[in-house]
Amino acid sequence: QNDCSIPYAQPNRYQPVIASRTRGLLYPVNSWSIEVQKGETVDIVCPGFNNVLNGTQLPYLSATCQEDGTLPQPPGLSLNCKQSIRNIVSETSKKCGSRGDSKVFQIGWSLPHQGISSLMEVCVNVGSFSTEYSKHILFGSMYNGTDVIWKRRHMFIPPFPYRKAYREQNQTLAALLGSTTLANAYMYGWGRESFLSKGHLCPSADFNIQTWRDATFHYINAVPQWQAFNGGNWKDLEDSVKIKSRTPTPRDLVIYTGAHEVLKLPDVNKNPTRIFLLNATQNSNSLAVPEKMWKIVLDEQKKEGVAFVLLNIPFNPKYPIPDPTPLCPDVCDEITWVQWTDRKNGTKGKIYCCTVDSFVKNIPNLPIPGNFSLMK
Repeated sequence: QNDCSIPYAQPNRYQPVIASRTRGLLYPVNSWSIEVQKGETVDIVCPGFNNVLNGTQLPYLSATCQEDGTLPQPPGLSLNCKQSIRNIVSETSKKCGSRGDSKVFQIGWSLPHQGISSLMEVCVNVGSFSTEYSKHILFGSMYNGTDVIWKRRHMFIPPFPYRKAYREQNQTLAALLGSTTLANAYMYGWGRESFLSKGHLCPSADFNIQTWRDATFHYINAVPQWQAFNGGNWKDLEDSVKIKSRTPTPRDLVIYTGAHEVLKLPDVNKNPTRIFLLNATQNSNSLAVPEKMWKIVLDEQKKEGVAFVLLNIPFNPKYPIPDPTPLCPDVCDEITWVQWTDRKNGTKGKIYCCTVDSFVKNIPNLPIPGNFSLMK
């Protein structure tokens, strides 16, 4: 069988999206090239207004892999787009999550024959500017080239005041707690990274194509997470999950990542106070700081999986906050493939592990069936 190969030079923001009419989005596997099966038709697309393939005036090109292993294309074609490609956020009518008015949003690209080609789905409660969870596939066979210097991008700016909310988090916390001293104890009071960052749900590093990584930089794919945890045990977990998808043999893992319950901190009168970053002092409570973040890793072929729970609680020994009751029994001692430095260290983010079945009983309306064995 003579398959065709599309060279995929060092990834950049001008690379087109390549999608099969039958298999969906295509990605490099063994090298920076994309394999197209004999007889398969692909679309090479430059999404975005007035965007075209270099060397043509075409927003996309369709080609079918021939019997001799060639892929017909016009002379002078460059596999780069004139402009950086644009991803889109598409609201669906599909309900999701634990609230009656949360909806599924798709993040991906608009393609000529596939419609919206979704890289990830996000369950969003628009009214409160809060995301309940995301879902994506971690492709274990995606080429893991190390010769690329990734360029981190800024968040895409939405029509919501997210950026201002993160920028003014210290003032908001002081207003909620009635004390600047208390706010400073929880924020910047236990290390240089004791502030709330935009914690990706679907991590950019789960993809090795620059334009795919860019698609993760939307505020609806993030929740307020303490930066010390984002770069601590949570990062160790994300790195380990990626390695797990590739070893001992590549496999696709379905990943759900979400937020659960609202963080409560004692105010100046020792009253438990829910923490929001947006409109908190006007009692319209938006952009909740979650008490817990969680990640479910599933191998749907083998029917095995595991759930991880991070306590997103600031850790200042002078102002201790008791750990909440675990959602499910801790089975971390049975998990051998996560490389923790210290999963019980409060300054890195405390994490515990659960069977999928015991975890999903506590998270309403997750579209995950039961009977998953533990991914040890």
